[in-house]
Amino acid sequence: MSGKLLPYEKYKESGLEWLGVIPQNWKVQPIKQLFKTMSGGTPDSNTPAYYSDDSGIPWIRTTDLTNAIVDNYEIAITVEAMRNSACAMVPKNSVLIAMYGGEGTIGKFGLLKIDATINQALCAILPSSLMTHQFLYFFVQFYRPYWMIGAESSRKDPNISQNLIQNTKFCLPPISVQVVIANYLDTQTIRIDTLIKEQQELIELLREKRQALISQAVTKGIDPKAKMKDSGVEWLGKIPEGWSTKKLKYLCDIQTGDKDTVEADDEGEFPFFVRSQVIEHIASYTADCEAVLTAGDGVGVGKVFHYFNGKFDYHQRVYMMSNFRLVLGKFFYNFLKSEFAKVALEGNAKSTVDSLRMPLFLNFVFSLPPLKEQQSILDLIDDESSKIDTLVSEAESTITLMQEHRSALISAVVTGKVRVPA
Repeated sequence: MSGKLLPYEKYKESGLEWLGVIPQNWKVQPIKQLFKTMSGGTPDSNTPAYYSDDSGIPWIRTTDLTNAIVDNYEIAITVEAMRNSACAMVPKNSVLIAMYGGEGTIGKFGLLKIDATINQALCAILPSSLMTHQFLYFFVQFYRPYWMIGAESSRKDPNISQNLIQNTKFCLPPISVQVVIANYLDTQTIRIDTLIKEQQELIELLREKRQALISQAVTKGIDPKAKMKDSGVEWLGKIPEGWSTKKLKYLCDIQTGDKDTVEADDEGEFPFFVRSQVIEHIASYTADCEAVLTAGDGVGVGKVFHYFNGKFDYHQRVYMMSNFRLVLGKFFYNFLKSEFAKVALEGNAKSTVDSLRMPLFLNFVFSLPPLKEQQSILDLIDDESSKIDTLVSEAESTITLMQEHRSALISAVVTGKVRVPA
């Protein structure tokens, strides 16, 4: 089906400001007049017998929602668990909505394609003969932002209550029209989602290409004809003949900060490096130099690296490397960011994931070209990274446009602003 979608022949006022006019033969009714809703519960976590492998009864949580079809789950429960908790069976073709769970979780939704139980953070809108589950699924996608607004304005800790959902007014086309709309949107959203996935895969490939480029450049150089020699380091392999190897402890000074996360200040003037990729702000600074910073413990070990030159502060479990010797700061940063995970996160060093062990860190080996060649390598990395960043930005813009088009299409069709030909 293609071509421009046209309006319906006749419209009437819906009585809802946000909805405006609807087709003449459509109705407006609250969910509670169209559907039954229910929530669930959580079996006692201190009773292992209540939990089963995947041969038990599926138990759906907010983490199982991906704003798409729900047919996979991580946890199953037993019949006894269901009998001794607020859990009850939810039939397939119910639409699930996350009522709470924090930013990034609240408002997530899914179309359940299996019979299952749910926890108390989910609201299930059960199937009804008055509206097809497919049409409801698309209407929920359209209406979700309004629920989010209602949740934000309702209380200090936002949630989408069952009452809010039950009193939501939907526009109700005839069943025959619902089927046509749902089939059309199925086809169109699958097409758009496929294009979005292709762009996401392109971005991933581009980022992998950049990573491979940096790794090759800082460990093997940029001259493909360079004569090579054994580095003496198993994971590093061969390096160009004119290069040397040095342990990190001989290349810089290293120390930790003295600040805690609670000292972050959104209005602060200076960058505040904590143990994540997100850079906070703070009102003070204890360093004014060129530095490389990395997480000393937590999930950021071997993954979070920052390069900065100027005034800043840093967390008590963040390592700052400065006063570089025999190496340019940016070369040090690119090498460490590219190669350290190979040592810190693999093989016998996996124990360092939770805490960066100082001996491993201080004895981490760098391959070092002469300073002039380091700068040439950095120039190449900057040039190629700039090209890749441009392509990534274009792909991200394309994804944003497609997502906006997807939302606008669903909105226009499920509210009757345009007609889908039968």
